Amino acid sequence: MMMIEEEAELPLTSKPNYYPKEKVLLVGTKKEKSEFLQKICGEIKLTDVRSVLSVDEIPTNETFDIVYFELTIGEFENLVKRSATGRQHPIYLFGLREFDVRTIVRAIRLGAFDCITEQDSVAEILEIFKKARENLEMNRLHKTVERERFDKLQAELDWNSFRKDLIRRDMRNKDSHLISNIRTSLSQGSGFGALLSVVSLIRKKAKHQGSHYEVPTALIEMLTANTESASKIIEVFNEMDYLIHNTQTKENFAVSQIHGLFTEEIVKLNDLAASKSLTIKICEDKYANVRDKIGINEKSFRMAIGELLMNAVKFSEPKKVIYILFTLHKDRLLISILNSPKSEEGIRLGIPKEESEFVFQPFARLTKLVHEDIPSLDYGLGLPLVEKIVANHEGRVTAFNVMSFLNEEENLMVLLEIDLPIRDIGQ
Repeated sequence: MMMIEEEAELPLTSKPNYYPKEKVLLVGTKKEKSEFLQKICGEIKLTDVRSVLSVDEIPTNETFDIVYFELTIGEFENLVKRSATGRQHPIYLFGLREFDVRTIVRAIRLGAFDCITEQDSVAEILEIFKKARENLEMNRLHKTVERERFDKLQAELDWNSFRKDLIRRDMRNKDSHLISNIRTSLSQGSGFGALLSVVSLIRKKAKHQGSHYEVPTALIEMLTANTESASKIIEVFNEMDYLIHNTQTKENFAVSQIHGLFTEEIVKLNDLAASKSLTIKICEDKYANVRDKIGINEKSFRMAIGELLMNAVKFSEPKKVIYILFTLHKDRLLISILNSPKSEEGIRLGIPKEESEFVFQPFARLTKLVHEDIPSLDYGLGLPLVEKIVANHEGRVTAFNVMSFLNEEENLMVLLEIDLPIRDIGQ
């Protein structure tokens, strides 16, 4: 993500999350080139495209999301400087006739997202515009998260005032809910529930042969598989117990390195996500020159990343996008994972505010379904493990719903956010 588009000045809490259809402006393009670029934009559903021949013709009372500029680098610099003093910060694409390293480097330094030359193929130009549109989408989502985060903090001032009473009144219901979840987790799917069923079958099918029993091979294989699943559950509890009572050894990781960890874990899940018709997108790594460090235990933090991504894949509506955003806030690094939750009959969509802490309790589940098609334990232990790992990193993880208008429609998304402290700032 390069820049975050701003709107007309409004009080932060009253600014809408709605975004109109993306607007593209072509500057300095002749008729034939304008028609060609309009077709390119149409391929990625950018239909509101206008063109002007000079900087002086750019409307001053309108804002544009993507600006393709094909005049001199000097004129481009003046345009960027003029835009910097206003409220509009579009994504710039700089066009030039021939490949020139100096001009391209200068354009990028001035703020161009990418450059296009006459030698670029149609496929390459299409890909550049596609990336620009995705970048715009990330910027908008980032801004939505910022607003929702602010609103959440404001709401917590009131929420905490009656929270204790609410917890007392709701404790009996939560206990009942939790016991039901434990029963569901232990009786469905692989692990303890299936283990009891297999043992029962073995008792029925085993044939006594003197000093031993003869048992069908299939039952022994089922016994072995479910014993392994049950053992993994014990391992998770052992891991959480260790994290609670011990401080892990951590190394200094740059923000860019943490971005790299996420990218690597995404690659591991891409096939599974594709099987669910899901796409995972992460913001661009713009932190190569950021010198701040975060204390990270790579092994456990990778585990937390994997659990969060798996959770998003498991509970996302098909044909949607899972987004990952990075934000630096003074002495904190915020990592946001957003997904569009799938609906389930009788269950409220997403994570209601009153359930936002409950989901980090062992065996807590907001669904009665067991996802056998997802390679996870599915015992309501993933998020509790993540919470313990992040806490061991002196951070915190939160979960809440946000409202997004990325596609001109109101959409509820679930935000799981990791908040990590920065150590040795600027060193």
